[in-house]
Amino acid sequence: MRSKHLLPLGIALSLALLTVAINTYPGGNQIDANSIGFDWKQNYLCNLFGKTAVNGARNSARIWAITGWFILCASFACFFIRFSKNIAVQGASPIAVSSVRPRLSWWSLPFTMPPLPSPWFF
Repeated sequence: MRSKHLLPLGIALSLALLTVAINTYPGGNQIDANSIGFDWKQNYLCNLFGKTAVNGARNSARIWAITGWFILCASFACFFIRFSKNIAVQGASPIAVSSVRPRLSWWSLPFTMPPLPSPWFF
């Protein structure tokens, strides 16, 4: 397989894994904790990454979501590395350094974000 096919393959694989995670999410949302499954209107994507679902059940979607998210971020990082090598301008290498480092750290974002404080008007 040619290396140019790895990027679309990685993105397709990550989206497939995230779809599996959405379909295996046990349920619950902020409005109805007893609801079943993932609802795009009521759930957030970060609900897939918790150890427990909103309804309190063990989150079986977590491993699929983590794997899909990691592959998606790695695919974007590979894209920016390859993109910066195709630029024929001197000084293009900082693009690779400045764009890859944040992309590689995106995968850990759902696990490192502290809970946000409530706004004073709620």
